[in-house]
Amino acid sequence: MVVSFFSLIINISVALLAIFRFQLGVSGLALAIVLAGLAQAIMLMTLLLRRIQEKNIVGFLVWPVLKMIFSSLVSAVVVWLLLRSLDRYVFDTSRIVGLLALTTISVGAGLFCYLTLTLFLGLTQARTVFSLIKRVVSWFKFTAPLVELPPIE
Repeated sequence: MVVSFFSLIINISVALLAIFRFQLGVSGLALAIVLAGLAQAIMLMTLLLRRIQEKNIVGFLVWPVLKMIFSSLVSAVVVWLLLRSLDRYVFDTSRIVGLLALTTISVGAGLFCYLTLTLFLGLTQARTVFSLIKRVVSWFKFTAPLVELPPIE
């Protein structure tokens, strides 16, 4: 609660400064929200690391975050290249069907690229996502309607 209070104070202070002092308008509000969120994340991470008494911050926090950033950047480049090339040469995005197909293919490729990279880099979060997907798929198989077999004659 204290962290949220300080984050709110930072948000309001930066927003007022950005809007009235520096005349940034809506961009100033966005800047205030981002800075307050960053300050809140830093404060919460500091409290978490103190509570769990983690000494190896690099192994616990820095490497996984760097791996996620790398995976995100590579996925963003893949999605951007795919969007540009499919939009230019394959799909007619002036129609809704082409736009939906382009979006679906690009999002699917980006998600596949991100999850593959995180698995390859050894992030435990990717294994957690895949185990959740397996559980959901097995639940759908379990709740699928039964198919009646014809009687044996």
